[in-house]
Amino acid sequence: MTGPIASVASPVIEFVTGADAAMFGQLFLLLGSLRRYSPEVRLRVCDLGLTDRQRDYLERTRRLLPRAAGRHLPRHAWYDKAALANFTEGLNADVVVWLDADLIVLNDIEPLVRDVCAEMTAANQIVAAAGNELTLGALDWFDQAPGFKQAISVFDLNVPYLNSGFVVCRSREFLARWAALCEALPYEFLFEQNAFNLAACEQREHVRILDSWVWNLCGTEFRSVEVVTAGADQLALIGRSGRVNILHATSTERAKDLIHYDYHFKLNDTLFRPQFRIVNCIEVLATYQCSLVVECITAEAPALLASGLGSPGETVLGTLRS
Repeated sequence: MTGPIASVASPVIEFVTGADAAMFGQLFLLLGSLRRYSPEVRLRVCDLGLTDRQRDYLERTRRLLPRAAGRHLPRHAWYDKAALANFTEGLNADVVVWLDADLIVLNDIEPLVRDVCAEMTAANQIVAAAGNELTLGALDWFDQAPGFKQAISVFDLNVPYLNSGFVVCRSREFLARWAALCEALPYEFLFEQNAFNLAACEQREHVRILDSWVWNLCGTEFRSVEVVTAGADQLALIGRSGRVNILHATSTERAKDLIHYDYHFKLNDTLFRPQFRIVNCIEVLATYQCSLVVECITAEAPALLASGLGSPGETVLGTLRS
């Protein structure tokens, strides 16, 4: 990303996520889904507050994006997420794709993201994200974010509210603006995502709105999908817009749709306890998500053990908060 709207015939795309110590276990669901569906993708992981052993594991597997020297831990990991430019500055990337750690990939997204990038280049767009069915003006939680409510009031509110769980970005300037707005907003409801929407509103003509049913399916829409078999070891979700590429384990009705697992399984003589959140409203999908975690940890066990994450005193992989 060399400029606000750089055009590259065959762009270098980096896929990036981030986690702190509590979200570390969630990584194995995202990594497991990528291993199954997009094996060509090497996921980078921003250090949003990891332990030494967690960092060591990610260094051993060539995934770690370290914190900038002198950058202290913020009061919330979302400030670091919005500072994505700091973590990716050293990458030779034309495009950065951000994936929240609680996403589950359900299709080979690498060629599909390349298609999105080509469409963005043709349309002179710098950032893409999935839109909410609600417009900015229809948000029912505005009063929980008075700083955002005031800041956004100068823009057209008849546009979708964007979800920053999946972002395709071709502009370092946009990333820098996201970080600056996040620091400027009060610490309030969804402050990081609100800052992303402010940055998008400032350059609305350069923003691509993706279909949430395809690229970032979350919330109560989980219950509307059809689960079908897609090969011997894969399944597919079919929703209102066709096949779902990415599922996001978040919902406004968490008690109905999600469950937090303190999952136990033994591999040879080592007990692993990854802690992660899954979509639980469809039984076959819930079982499938757990199998992805087990498959990933089994494959990654040598690196985990070498980093001290499989010893009897250190078997819990993350301490996921509600």
